[in-house]
Amino acid sequence: SYVQLPAHIFDHLQVATVEAWVKWDDWAYFSQWFAFGADDQWRAMFINHREGTPFFQFAIYTGHDQLHLLTLGGDLRLGQWYHMAAVSGPGGMRLYLNGMQVDHNSYEGSFAAIGAGENNYLGRPNWKENAYFHGALDEVRVWSVARSGEEIRAGMGQELRGDEAGLM
Repeated sequence: SYVQLPAHIFDHLQVATVEAWVKWDDWAYFSQWFAFGADDQWRAMFINHREGTPFFQFAIYTGHDQLHLLTLGGDLRLGQWYHMAAVSGPGGMRLYLNGMQVDHNSYEGSFAAIGAGENNYLGRPNWKENAYFHGALDEVRVWSVARSGEEIRAGMGQELRGDEAGLM
């Protein structure tokens, strides 16, 4: 199953951090645990694995040929929990695994740069050809700030109160 978030919920965010504890049960074709945007417009933000492999990617599409991509090598195992975090906005894109930065680039866009927040899911892709997420999610968080590696590491094992600054 999946969760559908309200349309346009994050459209205004110029900067963001999306994080969760994620456990994959299989490497289905491009399955996504987080998907935001509109596939028919090639305007989306998502975290998935590539094809049927344990290579992960954090992507922001701002148009058909305008892909901004971060990747993580294939050492991850099925059935194991991992903390994943993706940061976007001023300062560039950053991808974290278990609190450690694994990739970055200089693209400074975030949700607001996509401009198409109609379809927002946890556990389901925006692209019809891609597989639904098969696994488990816990502690999914979206922040309106670019969290640092230190903040991600310090908070990934803590239960939140719900009134933390920047928590969406």
